[in-house]
Amino acid sequence: MLKRPPAAPAPDGLLLHRLRLVLCCAALAALALLTHPGHLLNDTKLDLATAPAAFLGRALDLWDVNQFGQLQNQVAGYLFPMGPFFLLGDLAGLEGWVVQRLWGALLLVTAFLGAERLARALRIGTPATRIAAGLAYALAPRALALVGVLSSEFAPAAMLPWIVLPLVLASRGAGRVVCAARSAFAVALCGGINAAATAAVLLPPAIYLLTRSRAVPRGRLFAWWAAFTALATLWWTVPLVLFARYGFSFLEYTESAAAITPTTSLTNTLRGSADWVAWLSGATGPAQPVGHALATTPVYALATGVVAALGLTGLLLRGLPERRFLTLTALAGVLVLLAGHISVLEPPVAGLVRDLLDGPLAPLRNLRKFDPAIRLPLALGLAHLLTAVRLPRARAAASALAACSLGVTALPAATLGLAGTGVFREVPPYWQEAARWLNARTADHMVLSVPGSRFGEYTWGRPLDEPLQHLSTVRWAQRQVAAAGSVGLVRLLDAIDARLTEGRGSPGLSTVLSRMGVRYLLVRNDLDRGELAGAWPARIHQALADSPGVSKVAEFGPPVGGSWALDDATAGLDPLYPALTVFEVEGADEPVRLTAQSDLLRVFGGPEALLDLADHGLLDGEPVVLNDDIAAGASPGRRVVTDSLRKRQRQFGELRRSVSPTLTAAERPPRPGAVDDFMEEEWLPFRTVAEYRGIKGVTASSSAADPGAIPALHGMGYLPYAAFDGDLRTAWRSGGWNGGVGQWLQVDFVRRVDPGGVTAVFVPDPALGPAPVRVSVETEAGAVEQDIAVGTQPQSLRTPQGRTEWLRIRVVDVAFDPLITFGTGVAISELAIAGVPAVRTYAPPDVADRGPATHLFTRASGDRRGCMRGPVRWLCQESLAAAGEEGYGFDRSFTSLNARKTRISGFATLRDPDLVERYTRVAEFPKVEGSGAGVPEPVAGPGAAFDGDAATTWITGAGDAQPVLSLRWNKAKVIDRLTVDRPPGASSSATVFITGGRGQVRGGVVAADGTVTFKPMRTDRLRLRFTPFETPMQITEVTVPGVKPLPDVSAMPFHLECGLGPSLSVNGALVRTEVEGTFGDVLNGRPLRYSTCERVSLRAGDNRLSVAPLDPFRVDSALTGGAPARAEARPGTADVVAFSPSSRTVSVNSPKASYLTVTENFNAGWTATINGRELTPLRLDGWRQAWAVPAGTEGVVQLTYTPTAVFRIVTAVGFAALVPVVFFALFPPARRLAPPGEMVSRGTPGRIAVIALGAGAGFWVAGFAGAVVVPALTLALRLPLMRRWGPVVPGVFLLLSCALLAFGLAAGGAGPLLGDALPAVLALPAVAGLLAGAVREPESTPPLPPPLPPPPSAEAAEGLLDPVEAPGGHSG
Repeated sequence: MLKRPPAAPAPDGLLLHRLRLVLCCAALAALALLTHPGHLLNDTKLDLATAPAAFLGRALDLWDVNQFGQLQNQVAGYLFPMGPFFLLGDLAGLEGWVVQRLWGALLLVTAFLGAERLARALRIGTPATRIAAGLAYALAPRALALVGVLSSEFAPAAMLPWIVLPLVLASRGAGRVVCAARSAFAVALCGGINAAATAAVLLPPAIYLLTRSRAVPRGRLFAWWAAFTALATLWWTVPLVLFARYGFSFLEYTESAAAITPTTSLTNTLRGSADWVAWLSGATGPAQPVGHALATTPVYALATGVVAALGLTGLLLRGLPERRFLTLTALAGVLVLLAGHISVLEPPVAGLVRDLLDGPLAPLRNLRKFDPAIRLPLALGLAHLLTAVRLPRARAAASALAACSLGVTALPAATLGLAGTGVFREVPPYWQEAARWLNARTADHMVLSVPGSRFGEYTWGRPLDEPLQHLSTVRWAQRQVAAAGSVGLVRLLDAIDARLTEGRGSPGLSTVLSRMGVRYLLVRNDLDRGELAGAWPARIHQALADSPGVSKVAEFGPPVGGSWALDDATAGLDPLYPALTVFEVEGADEPVRLTAQSDLLRVFGGPEALLDLADHGLLDGEPVVLNDDIAAGASPGRRVVTDSLRKRQRQFGELRRSVSPTLTAAERPPRPGAVDDFMEEEWLPFRTVAEYRGIKGVTASSSAADPGAIPALHGMGYLPYAAFDGDLRTAWRSGGWNGGVGQWLQVDFVRRVDPGGVTAVFVPDPALGPAPVRVSVETEAGAVEQDIAVGTQPQSLRTPQGRTEWLRIRVVDVAFDPLITFGTGVAISELAIAGVPAVRTYAPPDVADRGPATHLFTRASGDRRGCMRGPVRWLCQESLAAAGEEGYGFDRSFTSLNARKTRISGFATLRDPDLVERYTRVAEFPKVEGSGAGVPEPVAGPGAAFDGDAATTWITGAGDAQPVLSLRWNKAKVIDRLTVDRPPGASSSATVFITGGRGQVRGGVVAADGTVTFKPMRTDRLRLRFTPFETPMQITEVTVPGVKPLPDVSAMPFHLECGLGPSLSVNGALVRTEVEGTFGDVLNGRPLRYSTCERVSLRAGDNRLSVAPLDPFRVDSALTGGAPARAEARPGTADVVAFSPSSRTVSVNSPKASYLTVTENFNAGWTATINGRELTPLRLDGWRQAWAVPAGTEGVVQLTYTPTAVFRIVTAVGFAALVPVVFFALFPPARRLAPPGEMVSRGTPGRIAVIALGAGAGFWVAGFAGAVVVPALTLALRLPLMRRWGPVVPGVFLLLSCALLAFGLAAGGAGPLLGDALPAVLALPAVAGLLAGAVREPESTPPLPPPLPPPPSAEAAEGLLDPVEAPGGHSG
């Protein structure tokens, strides 16, 4: 018999309870409202806060003309309720930041009140402890981390209690239809911005319905709920299907399962800090400051663990209503979040699970979204614990502990605010001015923002979205971390960004940009310096200045620069530039144009090959189809095979520092977090792969060239093969995550050999940490440990006796133990094995059977010079220089259809400083010599001190304490002074010892203005020996009165006759070349054009072209044959009559067969019709939309994006479908008596079933260890002797687990043991406890003491979703 509840509380008690609710709501609202008042948050969409009406207007078009045309992803989700909320705030005259805070406050209060109401409906706790449950849910780590950063993901969690609440009432006897409609409407209020988050919160209500007893009509209730939920979400689910059908699937190009699952340990999952983003902290700080603090700070780790442990204990205590539902829900949440977790305890199936998460389950890959399924049961368990503890002192202690833990958990939110990093008051006025300027001039062309950036992160704030998103009325694009539009476009934008980032001017850049319809380049000099990743503004400006057809036309904003904004040739790497600079591209194509089919060029490779084709004169406006893309009946006049489409892996969280070197055909190394590069499935046969000759392959424990290397240490030239290329200038470097000890480098042989003579050259570099002092040489025959010397000298290594198929060098010890191993590593510049040659070549696709073709090979990107040209002077630093994956060599193996003779041409850069000096000396005098240079670049060499150019600076060697500069001229003069000009940032005091002809000696001090005066001497030479106060010394110009500096020859033609150019080898035969360009090209390190002096013989079949690695020229490209492009001038006309996002009208006159092309991404949703006839669509350039136009076509072509009409209809129908949901939800629920036993779920598993379930759950969570521990603990917790203390044990062990994690964090970072494995083992009783609670026989008595319901009059005032009181005190 259930006891009747006591009489209803007095009105004063009800008033006090409501006052507590109001105070808690006010406190939660204050957390949101007091977060950085006056500042905008980077929450969801920037323009939703700044221009909500315009944003919602654009949301009605499925096609977005920006980013070269793309589908708007989940844009319908903003139409309700978030979009209208912000729109109403705007209409009310509220500032955007105020509306943001009100929205955040609303979500927190909604979560709090929902949990409190649900606890009341489930008859859990007392009025006071239900408030504790509400606070525990609203102050959960994920809630505090997301509400001001990604509120659209938190909104479903806030609505979860309100989704379950009506179903609880329905199971107690309220009207099923009405309650199902109310629950579905609560689902609608989740919005559709984050579909996966909304889907995740449907798990708990589904479990609730499935755990009802036979007395409850589960099937009918579930059917009504599912039907109403489908209707309530129709307005965003069907548009999502449209996106899946027509949109670019970007999921495989976002974070991978390997990046997400390392933080989803059992301990983190239970305490609420499993979100991988919360653990990240970049150069600008953590993306989620509150979440990061709660995840990584020891005291907060302990506090969140206490709250979770208390809630877990409450879930397992006797007397908890709905224990099976709550424990089963929490257990399901734990199992979902632990799916694929990377751990030393992971089960064998974890890798397969991660593959599924990266494949068919990719939409649900961010498993963190299932956290509410754990957080809500734990919050309700806390309410029960604080009620069920009977001893007053114990109850007071538990209450105090819960209050303190919740207070500590909320402390980061109170001190840091709920915002992400980089709040800002407004988008700077200069951005608005630039946008107005561009809006007035761009017309139908495109604006491309450069350089690319992962997100919108600026020196003035971190909006994440681009300011042009709401300021621009013209089309714009930018390379972002989220892939937009198409694979082909992303690859092309990456190639453009690489050129700019490397500071490499390109004759083909303007050709490709104009082909894309880009008229203006917006250079964002105000990007946050921590996110540049090598894209220094000086490099971008240098690349554009060196690109013909691109010119600067406007500047906006104040000068900006980073911490290195000094006028210094070595430290001033970030000089001042106007915040925004606009460059114009000549001859930008119209958005719609015609190209002749007769000019068709088929290119085998990737879209990035367009830049190389344009550089070599092979592209002049003609249409290009890639690989096996259809040509709509046209036959290509020419074929070009390129090596641009390389087989690589990358991490998609970075733009520039995340790509692997080119892989071999069979190579797929297990690099955590790395996946295949952007690739269309049909392009796979046309990839270029690496091949080894003389060896089978080279591998390493890690490499700084890996996509998973520490980003700041990443370099494409540090691949393992760099230790076998015969060049001491290159080296293999380890990845840097785990220090140097244990790192290894391995070579695999093509056959068994006896590696008797092994010579190694190690690289002791302070930047790498302690140098290796002991190594182990390992083979199949054994291992030999030996000491090695610290130095760069070649060292002979002893090897085990016997033949072997492989050899490995492993670092056993280093010179000293570093305080922190993170960032340290080892490097080997050369490893030579007697009798074993090692060659790495690149094999482009073999398409000889397709017909004759020109071959165009280009160096892989990644090379960067040690100097870049700033606005005032050249800026040079050794750390700026980087070698690409090919080092200083160039090697290609390709196939030719037939034997032929052809010329080979291309670009090459003269890199030898001595040859540069010799070739650019046009007269005997003046002659300049120096004691060396800190950076091997002409603009930083001794000649820079006497060239009459204030932009160049001689930078002496860092260890040169007394640098010497020698000057000589043709006729003696009387000299009594000279001037030594130096950069203002490097003009510390210095003395100079002067030696003239015939042993004349003078001396002096370099004055502040650079002058040095001394007793006159007549001489034809000076030898200046400086003693600077600091090194390296920088000298911009030495001026000797009456002596002319080196002449300016930069514009003069430069030519090297046959035999003096790069030394090519074709099929083993040496080929002579000649070189031409300008002297400026040589002096500024720009590529020169080379060509073979004679025609070169190619064989039918396999051929090999190579350049020796020690050649003074670095070969950048090689073209076999090829004629300049000759595109037809006017194949016809195409005039735009009307142009809107989803519909365009074009007047066409095409006398010849042509292609109608649009400067937007190819998409299957676009159709083109003329006179009722539909044109054949195709993809040009690997990304552009086009249609085949038959010869003689004349008339109006209608371009229509057909899914937009469907989208608008479906959206309207979807909102219409909400009407019946709202209609039934507004009905008062029918109240009837709850049937006896309705609260009791049926059945309990037997012992064998419990063992099986426990083994399965344990295996899923912790592998074989869990498969043994969890079932044993589950059975133990079901024993009668554990009835008293059994519920406490899992919570205690969870607390110990969190304490151990906190200890690991306090010790300097929790590794795989302290951060995962050991805490997970201690947390296994929590899994056993949840399983035991889920399979335990439900109790037939209500909790004691029973909760006190308010009087009927008060209940009526509480609202539509109040519990219905049934006889006997049940909440129904």
